[in-house]
Amino acid sequence: TIPGGGSCEVKVIVTPSADGPTNGELTVVSNAFGNPHKVALSGTGQAAGVEAAPPELDLGTSPAGVTTAPKNVTIKNSGTADLVVARAEITGPNAADFLLTSNACNAKVAPGKDCLIKVSFKPSTGGKRSAQLSVTSDAPVAGTVNNIALTGTGRASSSKLAPTSLAITGDKPGTVTLSSAGTSDLKVGSIKVE
Repeated sequence: TIPGGGSCEVKVIVTPSADGPTNGELTVVSNAFGNPHKVALSGTGQAAGVEAAPPELDLGTSPAGVTTAPKNVTIKNSGTADLVVARAEITGPNAADFLLTSNACNAKVAPGKDCLIKVSFKPSTGGKRSAQLSVTSDAPVAGTVNNIALTGTGRASSSKLAPTSLAITGDKPGTVTLSSAGTSDLKVGSIKVE
């Protein structure tokens, strides 16, 4: 209730869900003549935007157990409000073979600015490996996840002895051949006869 000759203020805040212009209407219902009273509202929304480059990252080939040099993923704020990166993590089928080496996206990123996330590859075995870098931010709304595909190829070493059984007679030596059967160098630690 507003006493005769009195007034009250109604404060309106724009909270758009997207970047750009937005419109609305304030409606006041009362017992006054000309009821209801309306006020047209307009505003401009500001929202963060996120772009990841590259969208796919191939970390190359590495021997099993050997870590590659890190490669960069750039996260850019393409919107008009600060970008908040809540989390960056590696997920997917071979997530343990990829390492989040550093994350400079743990603070607000101003519009038009970017930050770097570095990823390395340490394959546990040979063959093609894949995962994804999942970046959770508030663009365009809180909880949005952008996924960057990660790939790499592990090289595994393996050996083959031939023959698997050897009969030696007299003073003639027998020959056993040791071969590298994998895609990585075979490092021999020792050979002994017992």
